[in-house]
Amino acid sequence: MDESRITGPTADRALVAHAALMTLLGLLSGFTPMLARAPRAALSAHTIGVLQGALLFGLAAVWPALGSGRVVTAARHCALIGLYANWLGLSLLPSGAPGPCSPYMARRCLGERHRGWKPSWRFY
Repeated sequence: MDESRITGPTADRALVAHAALMTLLGLLSGFTPMLARAPRAALSAHTIGVLQGALLFGLAAVWPALGSGRVVTAARHCALIGLYANWLGLSLLPSGAPGPCSPYMARRCLGERHRGWKPSWRFY
């Protein structure tokens, strides 16, 4: 079988580069929990970075099948901006912004009696 005849949609190389960058950022942010005021938030940034990198690899595989219209281009830019902003927001959270009463540090602020957020409304 001639390999040069096999053609099909290839992965979007720019999205593969963004996926590699996001995965690298996620892996590098794994070193920050020991330096952060809120280690759980820093660990969340690490996890989100790696998972969003995997998501971008998946998007890179299917994106050429979507075409190249204006709506597809806008969706691509929105996805990239949203994913980078999500990782950046979680990366900056543990650096001192949350304060003592953030959801990640609620037990320290409210005492050991605090068992988490409970809604004031009920469905039953």
